[in-house]
Amino acid sequence: MLLCLVLMLLSGRASAADGPGPAGMLRYKLTCSIDEERSSVECEASVWIRLLRDSLSSVTWKFPSACTIISVHDVSDNKIPRATVPSSGAGWYEIECPISADLSVNDSVLFRFRYTLAADTSGAADMFINQREFFLYSGPLSGWAPMLSGPAGAAQMQHAPMVLEVLMSSQFTLLSGGTIDSLESRDGNTVWNIVRTDVSGWDESCCIAGSKDVRSISAPGVRGICSVTLLTSPPLFQQRFAESITHMLGAASRYFAATGCRPHFDGLTFACIGKKTVDARPVRSGNIVFLRNSPAYAVFDSSVFTSSANNVWLQETARAYAFDTPDSSYWFNESWAGYLSTRFFFAWSDTTDRLQYLERSRLLAHALDFFPTCPIAAGRTSRLNEDAVFLYKGRYVFMMLEYILGTDTFDSVMREVYARSIIVPPGIAVLQSLCESAYGSSLSWFFDQWLYRTGFPEYILTSQIDATPRGTYDVTVTVAQRGDIFTMPLGIHIETAGRKIVKRIFMKDGLQRFSYILPSMPTKVDWDPLYPILRWIPQYRILAHARTSISYRVFLRDLALSEKEAQLTLQLDPDNNVGANSIALFSLGKAAGARKDWVKAEEYFLLAAQQRDPDEYPFFPLLSVVRCANILDLQGSRDKAVAEYRRALESAERNPLVYSPVIMEAARFLETPFVQDDAVWYDYY
Repeated sequence: MLLCLVLMLLSGRASAADGPGPAGMLRYKLTCSIDEERSSVECEASVWIRLLRDSLSSVTWKFPSACTIISVHDVSDNKIPRATVPSSGAGWYEIECPISADLSVNDSVLFRFRYTLAADTSGAADMFINQREFFLYSGPLSGWAPMLSGPAGAAQMQHAPMVLEVLMSSQFTLLSGGTIDSLESRDGNTVWNIVRTDVSGWDESCCIAGSKDVRSISAPGVRGICSVTLLTSPPLFQQRFAESITHMLGAASRYFAATGCRPHFDGLTFACIGKKTVDARPVRSGNIVFLRNSPAYAVFDSSVFTSSANNVWLQETARAYAFDTPDSSYWFNESWAGYLSTRFFFAWSDTTDRLQYLERSRLLAHALDFFPTCPIAAGRTSRLNEDAVFLYKGRYVFMMLEYILGTDTFDSVMREVYARSIIVPPGIAVLQSLCESAYGSSLSWFFDQWLYRTGFPEYILTSQIDATPRGTYDVTVTVAQRGDIFTMPLGIHIETAGRKIVKRIFMKDGLQRFSYILPSMPTKVDWDPLYPILRWIPQYRILAHARTSISYRVFLRDLALSEKEAQLTLQLDPDNNVGANSIALFSLGKAAGARKDWVKAEEYFLLAAQQRDPDEYPFFPLLSVVRCANILDLQGSRDKAVAEYRRALESAERNPLVYSPVIMEAARFLETPFVQDDAVWYDYY
């Protein structure tokens, strides 16, 4: 999957506890001249701010590390002295500029920054993709636009008007999420004026891209239905792929509108710009979504439509219909979009029980985890494993609400939430109140445990069947809960020779028994096979240990706990019946690589490569071949490493959608030999 959401988490958006920053933005104008031949950008940022504190002696600004400041001026074009201060994070440096002692709270001040974007930095090199394309990203980890520093910096710069004036070669078409106010020609170049008045996530408001060769394929919309446009570069995309994607997304927009959802804007544009690692997330800026292409998007395959959870196209279209809510109700944005994606996927696919089972199984497999995370109601407070919390668990919570209320009742509740969102962004309390009115009694048990707690229920079902003197059968169902006690309605499916009977029970204690009299002998007593409730299932518990081993290494760099979870996976399933052992062995190989124990790392990767493909993460065995080749590179055996890279690449290219991480990594090291880099051992892949 792609990393945009994770980047936004690090943006330093203010919470209520942060309090106001020292200053707030009144107006922001960014003027730049782009020279694609020299891979350089010359910029001037003019920022009007209002002082929010008395006796403020200075203001601190964040600059992306790819930027070199030429000068800082005031409204009279006088130079303002500046001092470099310790950076607040990787990818940025900070400067402190003095404030005149004559100024006080509510006074306004202009800062005019003149700077260049250095062409020889990794950030700039990533921006100038090739001779046909460039992508200037502005975000919390890198970028090209300065912002106020401090925890409240990005928040203080939201909701203020922004103007971008971009001068570049007339051969390029500019792609931006803002409104193009006017165009003019100047010395063979084109000046584009972009106005942004819809800035809610400031970090990505300055994202722009340019392309010399763009083709547009659209799925038109009408009033109340968001049109979808796909901008593609012909060398990278097949026409059939683009047409199929836009057809699906157009159908999704119509479906969302038919269920009562309203889009934020009339049209959504997907701009496919250059290449990036497979796990780079889409970047949304206004009504445009920038996609950095990976092999998964380069070739159309019907498997694009076999899952909703990882379909970036469908997820981003659904976000156009999500709610505009405060950060604390981020569940309404990401999770609601995920729910819409899954629901449309079932409708689009003319769903069968088998397909719904597979889709819900995928969601379960990604949501269940032992890694410590915040509850849903906490909002986006940490980057740690948030995919599982919001993208998977969050959408499942909406699915369970639909299960409890019934589809028609749930739809009526959500239409009311949309109606109220026009006036005030909805919150959890609003949703709970409306759901309780429709349900007829309190649902605090549901919201308290799923939104304000972490963890998942685990149920153990046993049954006893006794013949009665009257020729009927007495079925006693016993349900026990392990661990934390959850209150949930559950479906018990009883099969007899002639029919299937569904009994809904209400589980609220650690041990409960339910009895039924049936006219014929049951042949099977089990849970609802379509997994309507998010709960622990034995095979997913083993998979969760494997996934947790990755989380500890990637998010906390805790090798000891990572190795512990991986070893536990192998102990619980020595015969690899679940298919999680390749993940665990790969994780152990990564930990050994981080410790620079190359012998042990190679041993683990070789074992991982020999395992069968796990259902949910099929690329790990083949990716282990690439990591073995990395070690060969380190040992100076370049020819052997190249042979392994090519072998992995050849196998992976048979299914680009599934094996994208393998393709990206193998191609990367075929071009450049691997050298020791801790980032490789601590990243996901």
